[in-house]
Amino acid sequence: MSNGLAVKGRSAEHPVAADWKPDLRGNLYEINEYLEEQGVYDIFDYLLKDLMVKQPENPLKHMLACLEKGYPTGPLKVIVSSPPGLGRGEFARSLAERFGLIYVGAGELLREASVDTKNLSSAADDEVAKLVLELIKQAEHKMQGFVLDGFPRNPCQTTYLKEKSIVPTHVLQLQASEKYIQRRQESLLKGDVKGEAAATPEVLDARLKLFIAHNALALEDYADRTFVVNAEANAAEVLAQMEKAVCLRPRSKAPSPPPRVAIFGAEGSPAADCARKLAMRIGAVFVSSQKLLKDLATPGAEDSTVSLALACAAEKDPLGIVGARLRQVDCQRQGWVADLSKDAECLSQDEMLMPRRVVTFGAGSDRIKEVLHGPGAVSRCLEVSVDATAEEAFKAIVEFVERPLPRPH
Repeated sequence: MSNGLAVKGRSAEHPVAADWKPDLRGNLYEINEYLEEQGVYDIFDYLLKDLMVKQPENPLKHMLACLEKGYPTGPLKVIVSSPPGLGRGEFARSLAERFGLIYVGAGELLREASVDTKNLSSAADDEVAKLVLELIKQAEHKMQGFVLDGFPRNPCQTTYLKEKSIVPTHVLQLQASEKYIQRRQESLLKGDVKGEAAATPEVLDARLKLFIAHNALALEDYADRTFVVNAEANAAEVLAQMEKAVCLRPRSKAPSPPPRVAIFGAEGSPAADCARKLAMRIGAVFVSSQKLLKDLATPGAEDSTVSLALACAAEKDPLGIVGARLRQVDCQRQGWVADLSKDAECLSQDEMLMPRRVVTFGAGSDRIKEVLHGPGAVSRCLEVSVDATAEEAFKAIVEFVERPLPRPH
């Protein structure tokens, strides 16, 4: 256990005594933590879906082959989409090389098939789909992931993916303003930037209008796995944003345990405000240690958050008023977001109150990682820069809590 106390029956040095009773609640906690950290639900979700789609003659052999490929929740299947003129192809190819995936470029396949892609006219949807799906089929046969560049462009093309039960794990949407795209087009024509320019400004404008008209509908079914990438940043930053997004797992289908988020920040930091807003966003109970300690002096008062019953419970609780509050029914059922001023060790003394996610403003994350020992300790901690604005800090915290587990490299 995290507090270092021996638990009967869990080691040879501390055998089960005659009066011992199993710690069912503690064991259930450990089991749930293990299942969450290892992504067990998602592993089985992937394997069962793959079996239903492919229906192999030997299901056990097929599942073993899937797991041996090193993708416990399935190969990466990434769609990269963007308005024309942003150099999407180079970014998509670099991303494929970075993660060892097969690059599937719709435009490249059309050019290889001698289809003119420079003018506004484009190949028929079925012609494009046939070329793309063949390469995806080869990737799936090898149980290898892929990066799909420039497909689907419209709802009709999305239908071809659905008919073949091809579901992306990530959709990366490169975004830039129309003015930026036009400036980049000028740079392409002058040769200042490498890449393929549109034949004329009129062709670029027409392609932009087509993109605006069809792209959102083409990708609307993948909203839960879509990441927006700022394409106006320099090339290295754009690629870094894409890599970061791909390293995040899609939201899990596993049963979601009540959230337990501890936020530590010095006086003057936006920790308390971020904790309050996060609790409202995820439907958890907001708990302020400073407020509890202050109100403990006047329990039962009209404006006090500490009732007489809670004050009595705090006297018996080894963690004091904070522990007593977090053990109350609303916190146990809805989960909690706590704005804490003390070190994480106070919560680490009880497995049932160990936070699932910890946020620190400035220094202190290394110490907290030591307290949150175990395979997921690093992934459960976020250090927010003291220079970050309240808006930047809250955005980082939300992303961390809602998409918390990075893919292992």
